[in-house]
Amino acid sequence: SSAGVTRPSWDEAKTKKYVGCADIPIVRMNPGGILGKKVVAEDMLRQQSSNGVVPYCIVRPTGLKFDNAEWPRGRTIFSQGDVAVGRMNANDLASVLVDLLNQPSATGKTFECVTLAGYPPPTSLSPVLDRLELDTANNNDDDEEDDAVYKAYQLMQQLLPGEEQDATRLEMGRTYEQVDSGEVQGRERGAGPTEREIEIANSVVYDDGQGGETRRSFRSRIKNIFGRST
Repeated sequence: SSAGVTRPSWDEAKTKKYVGCADIPIVRMNPGGILGKKVVAEDMLRQQSSNGVVPYCIVRPTGLKFDNAEWPRGRTIFSQGDVAVGRMNANDLASVLVDLLNQPSATGKTFECVTLAGYPPPTSLSPVLDRLELDTANNNDDDEEDDAVYKAYQLMQQLLPGEEQDATRLEMGRTYEQVDSGEVQGRERGAGPTEREIEIANSVVYDDGQGGETRRSFRSRIKNIFGRST
C-alpha cells in the first residue's frame, strides 16, 4: 500500500489538525483515485484475515526513491495512524518486506515507514514491531488514541527532508531541495492545483475507451507520483 491512503476521507477538523500530512501533493491530487482504491484493497485483505483465510501485514511506505543519489539507504522508521510523510529508499523497502516474512509480530498490523538516511539499519526489526498495535486493538479511550497519533505526527514532521521541513510547500513533481534553494517557488498552504500539477496527475492514467482507466507502466507511475513530488 502507501502512506496517505486514508487522508482523502478525513473530515475538515482532522485535515486541519494534521495539515502537514494532509495538504501534500499525492493526497491533494490523488491521481485516478488511487489512494481510495488502496484503502479498498487493504480492507479486503483484513476481511480475508478475519475469516481465517490468510494472515497479513500492510506496509505503507512514504515517497519512494529508486536512486541512492537522491535519497541514500538508512534506517527504517515505523509509525501508525497514517501521519507519516517523507522519503523511503526503494532498496530499504525491499529489505524490510523480506525481513517481515520472518517476523510473526508483524502479522495483523498496518504501519507506515520512512528511511532515515545515513543511519545503519537495526540488527532486528522485532523490538519495534512488537510495540506496534494490532489492527484489531480496541482502545476504549478515543482521546488517548488521538493524542498518541498526534504525538507520532509531530515526531514524523521533524524527520521531513529539506530545511523548511514543510511538505505543504511542494507542488506535485517538485522537491524539498528545489524549494529550499529557491529554484522553484513554494506553494501557498491550501492553494488549489496548478495546471502543471493537473497535467502530471493526468499523465499517469488514461481512458481505456471502455469507461475505465488503465494505468501506464508501473515503474514510471510510481516514480512520477511517489518519487518526484517528495
